[in-house]
Order: sequence, then C-alpha cells, then structure tokens
Amino acid sequence: GHRKAALPARRQKSTIMQQSTRIRNSWIRLRRWFAARPVLCTVISLLACAGVPLLYQVLIEFTRIRSFTITLTYLSGRISNLLLGWVPLALLFLALTLLTRRPAVPAGIMGVILATGGISNYLKLSYRDEPVVPSDLFILRDAATIGTEMRPAITREMVVFALAVILVTVALTFVRLPWPKGGRGWALRALSGGMALVCACLFTVREIWHEPRMRARGLGYFSTGLADEYYKGTFVPIFLHMLGDMKIDPPAGYRKTSVEQLAGEMAAQAGERDSQATPDILVVMSESWFDLERVIPGEYSQDLTANFDRLSREGVSGYFLSEGYTGGTANIEFSALTGFCTDLLPQGSTAYSEYMHEDFASYPLYLKQQGYTNVAIHPYLRSFYDREDAYADMGFDAFYDMEDFADPTYAGDYISEKSTIDKLIDTYKEETAKTGGGVFIHTVTIQNHVSYTGGIYPDGYRVTAKVPGLNKEETALLETVATNMRDIDRALGRLTDYLETVDRDVIVLFFGDHQTGVADDDTINVNEKAASYLSLPDQERMVEKYKVPFLIWSNHDKKDAVTEPLTTAYMLLPMLGAYYDAPQPAWMSWLHSTLPECRGLARGYAIAPDGSVGLPEGQINELLRKYWTVQYDLMFGKEYSRDILYS
Repeated sequence: GHRKAALPARRQKSTIMQQSTRIRNSWIRLRRWFAARPVLCTVISLLACAGVPLLYQVLIEFTRIRSFTITLTYLSGRISNLLLGWVPLALLFLALTLLTRRPAVPAGIMGVILATGGISNYLKLSYRDEPVVPSDLFILRDAATIGTEMRPAITREMVVFALAVILVTVALTFVRLPWPKGGRGWALRALSGGMALVCACLFTVREIWHEPRMRARGLGYFSTGLADEYYKGTFVPIFLHMLGDMKIDPPAGYRKTSVEQLAGEMAAQAGERDSQATPDILVVMSESWFDLERVIPGEYSQDLTANFDRLSREGVSGYFLSEGYTGGTANIEFSALTGFCTDLLPQGSTAYSEYMHEDFASYPLYLKQQGYTNVAIHPYLRSFYDREDAYADMGFDAFYDMEDFADPTYAGDYISEKSTIDKLIDTYKEETAKTGGGVFIHTVTIQNHVSYTGGIYPDGYRVTAKVPGLNKEETALLETVATNMRDIDRALGRLTDYLETVDRDVIVLFFGDHQTGVADDDTINVNEKAASYLSLPDQERMVEKYKVPFLIWSNHDKKDAVTEPLTTAYMLLPMLGAYYDAPQPAWMSWLHSTLPECRGLARGYAIAPDGSVGLPEGQINELLRKYWTVQYDLMFGKEYSRDILYS
C-alpha cells in the first residue's frame, strides 16, 4: 500500500525534474545561439543602450499620468526635454554594458532605480502634491514609515513598469558583447566604459547642471512650483538638475569683515531691548490643522473653531503661507524655531536631516542661554525626521515622544490631541515646580495626520457635514477630518482654560503646519472636488491652498482682536516677541523690523506689507540678499555674525 501511494509522488518529482532539465537545456541553447552571433549581440546591445532608457522614461511618466494615450501626447510636446534626460541615461547604460559585457546588468539596475523613483514620485504627488527630489534620499527611513502606514494602493501602471523591467532584463540576459578576454579585454572594456561614463558626467554638468542653459530651455527655476517644473521638463532631467542644485555655495563676497558689518547694521536696525521679562512660552504646532470650513464650505453640525475664534478676540491672529501641503511638517517647524527661510535652501531638502549641527542658532538655544528650561513633545517616533538629534542641537533639555505617554487615548491610528495637550499641561506643571526661571515647551501634535478613514467616530461624537457634490464615501472622509479639527479646537481651549488659572505669565503660539488633502489611501481628494479655491486664478489659488491660521495669546496681556496680514512661519516668533515683550535674539528682532518692507518669502513669492504676494524684485531682492548672507553664515558658514545677533 505504501509503495502504491509513493509511486505517484515519485512520478510527480521525476516530471518536475524533467521539466527543470528541459528549461535549463533551452536556456543553455539560447545562450550558445547568441554567443555564436557576435554581430547580432553587438547590434542588440547598442539598440538596448538607446531604447531601454527611453522606454523607462516613458514608463515613469505613464506611472504618474495613468493613461498611455495622454502620456504619449504629453511627451510628444516635450521631445527635447525627454532627450535631455535620455542622453546621460543612455551613456550610463552604455558604460555599464561595456564594463560588464552584459546589457542585462544596466537594464536591471537602471530599471529598479527608475521604477522606484517613478512609483515614489506618483505616491508623493498623491500624498503631498510634491514630486520626489534628491533630498528625499536623506529621509528614506521616514518615507518608508509613512508609506507603510498609508498602505498605498498598487496601480496598473506600477505593475506594467515592474513587468517591463523584468521582461527587458530577462530578454537581454542571453546577450553578451564579444570583447576579448584576459587583461587586454579588461583594459579595453574599462577604457571604453570609462569614456562613456565621463561623457555622461560632462553632459550632465555642461547641460543639465548649467543654470543659464536650463533657463534658456524654460526649465530650472524651482521656487514658484516644483511640481510644475517636473511637468514642464519631465522627471529625469529635472531630478538630475536638482541633484546638482543640492550644493550650497556661499553668498557673493562672503568674508568675516563684510558679515560682521552686516550683522552690526541688523542689530542697530533691530534696536536695543531693555525688557527683563521672562514669560513662559508654549508653542503648539498642530498637525494638518487649518480652516476647514473656509477651504471646503458646507454645513457642519458643530463649530470647528469656537475656541480659536474666542481666543483670537483676545490676542493676535492671522494667516501664514506654509511651505508644505499634506506633508513637510519638519521644515515648517524648523523655520518657526529658527527664523530661517527654507525657501532659500535647496528645494525639497529637510533641514533636520541634512543641515543641523551642535549648538545650532535657534530660538530655543537663545532662551537656554537666558536661563530657560526647554522641553519638546511629539507623540510619535523620536527618530522621525531625526528630531531627537535636531532638538538636542537646538538646546532642548528634554524630548518626550510617544513612548513617554502613559495610557494615551488614540484617535484612529494616532495619539489624540487631548492626550498630547494633557501631556503638555503635566510637563508644564512639573517644569515650573522645579525652576524659578522661564519655561519653553514646543509641542507637535499628530491626531489629524493622513491618511483618513471614514466612519471611525461614532454617531453623537462625530461632526457631520453636508457639502454639495460629495458622495457618501467622500462625506465620510470629510467628517473624520472635521471631527479631528473640532477635537484640536477643544484641546486648544483646554490648554488656555488651564493657563488662566496659573499665576505665571504665559504666552501661547498656536498654528497648524499646513493644509491637507482630505483623501484616503486610494487618493480620493475631496479638496479637488469641493474646495472653493479651484475657481480662483493660479496665484490666488496657491495662496488659498497654502495659507494656515495662527494665534498668539497670553494669559496676562489681552489684546483687542489684533489681525496681522499674511506672513510666513519664520516671522511668528519675532511677532510673539514684539507683541508680548518676550526675550528674543537680535536676529529675530531684525526680522520683525523688516515687516514694513516684506512680510517674508515662501514658495518663491515675496509677501508685501499688505499681505499680497508677488515675485521678489528691487528692494526686496536686496533685503533677501542680506537675509541669505546671515542665514548661510549661521547654518553653513563660520558664524561670524553669531556673537552680534545671538549674544
């Protein structure tokens, strides 16, 4: 009986072995067939060098556009830009083919890299309305974490790209260039491959990294819309151009005497401050908090900004033009804490991950020198955006992350705003009980972080919404975000109600980091369907899309509903210091003194004193030159200005 049962298994194993042997023999015959035809292999290799990089470029755009017909139409009007990216790719493909004798090697390597780039570009555009940039390489770990939590859907175009890479690589596996063997062959391959590589580098430097030539083609000016530049230039040449743009050169005439003279002029313009006040300062940056009822008008069952509106009548409020949309939190945070403009840094860079160093010039470090205790709170991973190291560099004495929260409540996937504000209040109580000096606490919340799921809040607690044109699924997404917004406002009220009971002078700076696309994992974006700004001209639409409310409030110095014109994130703390007589370095006092000339630079636009936006020109460019000279000096240079502006 056992023998009878074993016979089918043995036959099945034998059949599998026979099939495997046949496949292996067919593979060997194909390799021998191609090996006997060196001219054909050479022709196929050269065709692959020309055709495969072009195919991959088309697939990158196809992954983004998601329509092959529209992709071809789009590329037909950008042939010269497509070829601009094709030349270095083809030369690199040729170099690797010559060095290895196998075109399958560059087909596989280049395919994996470009497919990863193309797919990542599509996902980032869907998530943040921003394309992939070279600086994203510095935050791969964080990007992977976000990608895992968002659970992005795999599209047909992604599968097509992946299959194309596999098929091309497998098809070219049989092809080998007929180069001589031995030392002579190696020398010939190294020489020819090296020459092709040098040509690729020279072309990139002289054409793609050459700003005047790129501008002559209508490309290379990133400040006012990076996504638009990618659209005009196609992915590869713009990505390569930005790779060269990562190098940060010193301002013209950068030297000790000129920087010290400029810093002295800034300090004189800022004026002397004789205040000895040391109020406690609480900064709360709320994840994806914005005026939802303005952006997506409709009927909401509850007032989403009741506490914010009430507190605005007692303080200073307005809007600032954010650098991010749906993401980019760390850069807005960096800008607010330092007074540095991220618009002057390489596009897409993340300062926390790339540019921080010990004793980094910042507001917390200045306060620490004045005897303040500095604490940072963020209910997420302490390694995210390298915050742990960045906070230490900026002079924070302690950093509490999600592991330091005792039994927090969750709203969806993230720690709730209420638990975060409770942690802030408890930390404030502990720190003020230990010190007679000032306390500075910087808190970043996370409840309203993407992505969103409809129906996570029960009836009776959930904010309901009625917006014309939205279906049931879209309305459910909107109601989740609206409930988060209501919770954020309640937490703000909880914080300020507590501060009204303490006998210390406290100033609160509260703001969102950016607006967000009200979308789920499949990138259904309610904003695109219902937002009122879609009917506006491009520039006005940009302002409406990126502006975020802020509030400066104090428990001891009530204002009469002061409203500031549009400004930038790096002007918020200078305004706080000026309105409430809080300590601040001469650098931030100088920033505040420039408001009558320019209210800041964001997204490539200068903000005029009345809050209108336009391209920087004339006197504004001279102001920005001074600004960049000091920012470069303090971030990357010899810090000649530090003793003058941060003493």
